[in-house]
Amino acid sequence: MKKIILLFTIILEFNLFSNTPYDEFPQKVEKLEEKIKNRDKKAINNLGNLYAKNENSRNIPKAKEYYRLAIKNGSEIASKNLEIANKLPKLCPERSICENWTTIRFVEEDGKIEKMVISGFPVDKEEVTETEKQEIRKEIEYILNIFFENEEFEIVGYTDKTENNKNKLSLLRAEKMAEFLKQNGLRKDIKITKIIGKGSENPIDTNDTEIGRYNNRRVEILLKTGKVKKIDISKLLNQLKDE
Repeated sequence: MKKIILLFTIILEFNLFSNTPYDEFPQKVEKLEEKIKNRDKKAINNLGNLYAKNENSRNIPKAKEYYRLAIKNGSEIASKNLEIANKLPKLCPERSICENWTTIRFVEEDGKIEKMVISGFPVDKEEVTETEKQEIRKEIEYILNIFFENEEFEIVGYTDKTENNKNKLSLLRAEKMAEFLKQNGLRKDIKITKIIGKGSENPIDTNDTEIGRYNNRRVEILLKTGKVKKIDISKLLNQLKDE
């Protein structure tokens, strides 16, 4: 069966028409930044909304930064806006889900997501590098918002063929990844039903090259349903409120 790496399909229902022409966007940003410099706390939240809502320059991570700053300055509206922003998937300019925005790779088969693949393990180490951790931590909120509720995961660890104590190491990788996901926002309705290690079985790349071995040192998260939510982007964006 055909497998496609780094690709998955999500049906998005939205009608995004920005009220801010692209050439006006920098001017609006500049005005709000000036208000912030003049201690206008409401402008912080409103600048977040500008980054979230503008079609041509949409930047959800940037919007969240301003929401968090506004929350620190006592904004209850920004707190609600952040909750809404956390439900948004990360979008490419073409308004589809980015294929390469994550260090976590997706494998699709028969129209559903079969598994997620996480690489980045140093040789003979049970955890991914700090750099990979930071990237995965940033992405977890997006990934978890993709799937339907009550999804079930099986987490499987792997090694390359050159590593020591392959079975034990692969299991530790799976266990550490499960722990990492739970500590960084895994929803309670998503159950981890099995955690196992398979040593150097089922390589996805050659073990004869450095990059091939890097790819084989991995954890796979197998999904029971692999179905994804319909996300009404325009409805979520319309819920964002200015102050």
